[in-house]
Amino acid sequence: MRPTLLFALIACVAGGVMPSGAAASTVPERRAAAQAATRITFGFARERSAADPRARAAARARRAAAGTCLDVWQSAPKARIRVLGEIYFSSVAGARWSVDGPLVVRWITRMAASRAVMRVPVLASAVRAVRRATPTLTGAFSEFPDPCATVTAWRDAGWSAAAEPKQADELLAAGASFEAAAPAISRGRAFIRRYGGPSGANAGDLFDGALDEPDGQVIDDCDPVARIVLPDNVEACDRGR
Repeated sequence: MRPTLLFALIACVAGGVMPSGAAASTVPERRAAAQAATRITFGFARERSAADPRARAAARARRAAAGTCLDVWQSAPKARIRVLGEIYFSSVAGARWSVDGPLVVRWITRMAASRAVMRVPVLASAVRAVRRATPTLTGAFSEFPDPCATVTAWRDAGWSAAAEPKQADELLAAGASFEAAAPAISRGRAFIRRYGGPSGANAGDLFDGALDEPDGQVIDDCDPVARIVLPDNVEACDRGR
């Protein structure tokens, strides 16, 4: 499972809340908006799929870098494992985001430039929510570019609470900020699913998950560092053998 702190940071609400602003537009406008959003979002999905090999390679390289100080991770007291898991997940997710993030920015910029999309209040609100959240997420995912340097400094300080990486607190603040945007994003998803035609359901789900880096694409269950700091992943690795 994703560490609790990061779940608040990057998990989008996936509820079926009906769009509160839909009454401010006509049905044809809603359909035109949802169909425009669908076209733009499918284009984004194709770009992200094409870039996926680079994102995977970036994550592999970050996991390998974290593994060069395996002895440091192993030396951590149990009381520090939760925070170390947050640091590790954020660092590897950040490596993927270095590829995905610019694509997300390009996609949401296209959405904001669409007059059809922005004419409908519920979609305009969702687009603004994504645009506000994206820099916050990028900043949070950029906090730990060198996980070994971070954890080694903490180890050298005796794993004390006072020496806990301050970025962990910043991640929590970023998570709270992003969580505030999640309801608008969820309403955008529901709107696209309802008015986007045959492809609306798929496009709505893509919209809702655009800011996510799923666990399965970030963590290698059998990675030695993950086995230490994300103990729930140990069972997944053992089951696969």
